[in-house]
Amino acid sequence: MKKIFTLLFCVTIVASAFAQRDDRDRNDRNQPSNNPYVKTYPTNGEYYRGGDRDERNEHLKNEAIAQHNLQIANINSDIDMRIQRISYDRFMSRRQKRKAIENLESMRIQQIQACNNQFNHGIYSRR
Repeated sequence: MKKIFTLLFCVTIVASAFAQRDDRDRNDRNQPSNNPYVKTYPTNGEYYRGGDRDERNEHLKNEAIAQHNLQIANINSDIDMRIQRISYDRFMSRRQKRKAIENLESMRIQQIQACNNQFNHGIYSRR
C-alpha cells in the first residue's frame, strides 16, 4: 500500500511538472507585436519616430538614467563596505571610528553630488 501511494505521489509530481506552460520554445518571440500598447524597438539600428519625439533619444536617455543609478549604487555599496570594515576594526578607538565614518559619509555625499552634476550636465544640457 505504501508503494502504491509513493508511486501515485511521484506520478503526480512528474505530471504537474510537465503540465507547466512552456513559452521558451516559441519562435515568434522576436516578431513585432500586434498589441498597440507594446513598444517594439527594431534590431537593425533604425528607430521609429513617434509623434514629435524621437524614441531613440528616449531610449538613450533611459540607458543614461540606468547608468547613473548604477554608479550611485556602486558608490553606496563601496562606502557601506568601508564603513562596515571600520566598525569591525578592533584596533581603533570609538573616537577614531566615529571620525573615520564621518569622513566616509562626507566622501559619499561628495561622490554622489559629483555623479549627479555629471549626469545633469550630460543629459539636460542637450535639450
